Amino acid sequence: MAGIKTQVGEELTTDLLTGAAAAPSWYVSWGTGNATPVKGDVDLAAPSAEARVAATVTQPAPDVTQWEALLTSLSAQTIAEYGVFNGAGSGSPPSGGTLFGRLTMSPQLLAINDKIQFTITYEDK
Repeated sequence: MAGIKTQVGEELTTDLLTGAAAAPSWYVSWGTGNATPVKGDVDLAAPSAEARVAATVTQPAPDVTQWEALLTSLSAQTIAEYGVFNGAGSGSPPSGGTLFGRLTMSPQLLAINDKIQFTITYEDK
């Protein structure tokens, strides 16, 4: 698994710390792309059609943020990436909002109604 906090994610963090941005609602989305995440990513490489899912956000340690979300497949597809966004976006696949972080994983072949429970942990280092 590879993952990165994006440049726009870093800028969002700064805006949150300085009060230039309001605390966002967080969403998780997935896709079929498997390109290595890079700092300049602004979206998933190949977002899937499903709507982004609102994440439950916790702070399991003082310097750790954790997002959890359960996504359900609307089609047979192979999921290989996922990300955290500061907005639900619109359309199919959804677009809009800031991609805070993008991660890849071993491809998971899904059938209709299959689910993946994501737990994404970020520790600021």
